This record gives sequence, C-alpha cells and structure tokens, in this order.
Amino acid sequence: MGGGKWFQGYYGFGWHSNPIEGARDSHFMYINDLGDSVKVVKINFEFNDQIHDALLLKDSTFVVIGTYTDTTATDTKPFVARVDSLGNVLWFKTHNNPGNKDEILKNMAATPDGGYIFGGSEPNGPNSFQDLFLIKLDSVGDFEWKQNYGIPNY
Repeated sequence: MGGGKWFQGYYGFGWHSNPIEGARDSHFMYINDLGDSVKVVKINFEFNDQIHDALLLKDSTFVVIGTYTDTTATDTKPFVARVDSLGNVLWFKTHNNPGNKDEILKNMAATPDGGYIFGGSEPNGPNSFQDLFLIKLDSVGDFEWKQNYGIPNY
C-alpha cells in the first residue's frame, strides 16, 4: 500500500477482498486536498492480485508493479501494468522465470529513455536464499534485460 500526489489531490493504492473470486483485487483511491474521498477505482488484474508500487505519469496514467497468484495459489508471479485513472488496464505483462516461484518486484523508477527499471528478489536454490535483481523494460513493458545480484548462501 502506498500513494502520492495526484494532479487534483492525492492518490493511494492497495487491495481489497473480492468475494466473487475469493481473493484480493487492487484499487486506487483518490482524495482532494482537504482529504475528502473523490473516488475509489477497483482494478482486477489477475487472480489474487495486489499492487506494490505505482508511478504516476504525465498523462494521468499509472505504471504499477505487483504480484498475483494462479488460481491454484501455488505460484506468486510479479506483474507490471499500465492503467488509466478509471482503472482500465492498458497493458499487462509478467516477466518471471518459469519454474521460479515467489519472485517479487519491490520498487520502480522511470528511466531517461522512457522505460522503467524495477528491483526485486527471488529465491535461489533449494534453501530459498534470496537474490536481488533489476529488470529493465521499455515504455510499453517489453523486456530489455535482467541482472541478478546474489551472494552464495545468503
């Protein structure tokens, strides 16, 4: 959960229970400068999804990162998406390693070339040691590169 300054006040993001799915869905909440709620926009990216970070762009859309699980709830997968202020998903991408469970995207930033860079962690090996990584995506969420930063047995 988090938020920031919006053009007409402030925004926050988080997740809520979806009783139809029996899982989480994400949402944005917009408030004015006085703290009054303007609107709540529900977003259903995938099954059991939650936003971890959001970046407000100049055109009032957001690039968001988060995680979701498949319907068997066995794998947690990271996602990156672009949504408008009404909750319409403009694009949705995942860039996880097949067979590598529990990758998490933790933070993000825009890059000078119009793309995005994300930091995260993923298990490495049978002892579930965590490796850190960076992923670079272009302006439409397509993969450019990934670099892992791990120390054996840590």
